[in-house]
Amino acid sequence: MAPHLNRCRKRLDLTARERNVAERMVAGSSNGEIAMAIGISEGTAKFHVANILKKLETRNRPAAVVVIIAERSLS
Repeated sequence: MAPHLNRCRKRLDLTARERNVAERMVAGSSNGEIAMAIGISEGTAKFHVANILKKLETRNRPAAVVVIIAERSLS
């Protein structure tokens, strides 16, 4: 398990905006809620979420949240 988490940590190279979006994803916010909270369009929020999923090499939002939480525990 530890080698997998170390790989996850290396992948977590997010921009400041993506980190902001990622934190809101962990909190359970929808794209619309993220957009409203940080002053962007819902489409832009969706774009950032898609980038996060790609960078974390995950297929869906719950899997990305697991990686983000795992990375926190390694910090």
